[in-house]
Amino acid sequence: MRNHLVTMEQLQEESERRRAKFEANVERSMESMLQQQAKFASELMQLKELGKDLALNHIRMQNAIADLAASQKELDRRLAESNDSLTESQKKTDERIRTFLSALERRFGGNGKGL
Repeated sequence: MRNHLVTMEQLQEESERRRAKFEANVERSMESMLQQQAKFASELMQLKELGKDLALNHIRMQNAIADLAASQKELDRRLAESNDSLTESQKKTDERIRTFLSALERRFGGNGKGL
């Protein structure tokens, strides 16, 4: 019957084995968690850098749009000036043509038969 009896020493050995196994499992779990935490921290830093890059690109885009709007405003002003100048020039041309036609009518008569 002695074979079936477990000694105190055997119980302690079994307890120590289980404890060592448990501690090893805990240590592996902790290492795994620390590795995951380090990975997440690295990814978070990458995301922060990406966020900074996106913010800078957004600011650059806003500046480019503001520059484009200012250029468009200047172009509109110059086109308006050019249009005003063209309109004035056209008025002068029309007046010269009327003056020329009036001179022709006086010289050759107003009935159109002299031409």
